[in-house]
Amino acid sequence: PGVKPAPSESETAGAMLDPSAPLAPMPDLGVAWPELPDANGAASQEATAEAAKERYDIVLTGLEKLDADAIRSKFDGVSALYKARHEEANAAQIELRARTDAETLVDILRGEGYYDAEVTPRVQRAAATGRLRVVLAAVPGDQYHFSSIVLQGVPEEPALRAAFPVKQGDVVNADKVTAAEASFKTALGKQGYAFAKAAQPDIEVDHATH
Repeated sequence: PGVKPAPSESETAGAMLDPSAPLAPMPDLGVAWPELPDANGAASQEATAEAAKERYDIVLTGLEKLDADAIRSKFDGVSALYKARHEEANAAQIELRARTDAETLVDILRGEGYYDAEVTPRVQRAAATGRLRVVLAAVPGDQYHFSSIVLQGVPEEPALRAAFPVKQGDVVNADKVTAAEASFKTALGKQGYAFAKAAQPDIEVDHATH
């Protein structure tokens, strides 16, 4: 009596595996624990930059020898970048608008007769101000001209011929062709051809001869 029996093997194992027991101190190995790199650190920073929103400036280059003011006016009227210029946007939104507007500027230049025009979009940060700059760099190429004008099915009446003022040698300008088409249709009615039908102009582009 008064002597406790030795603990059984199962009791000893239970004591050793007690999850609530404090951990024994680790021996000093003399080597500092390494700081493991954050595998997602770079991706996280990139995602943060992508999500950041800010305003931007719009710069059109390569139009110095053209009527830059007229082209810029047309561009501003349909540009996705220009319409949202007062709103902050993230990098993905700005890049999408830049690509869309590059195609828009190509269409505008083609309408001015520059059928070989190319536009490259770039998004950069201005060193002086720190603001984003969306640069649309245009290479217009040569301007195309009409080698001939054919009015099919039109009576030989001077008033009707004169109502379509686009002539051989004129620049292939979409606005002027549209205006000439409207003038021609009006003249048909005034000359008594009330039920006349005029097809859309068919423009054949020869890249070899411009």
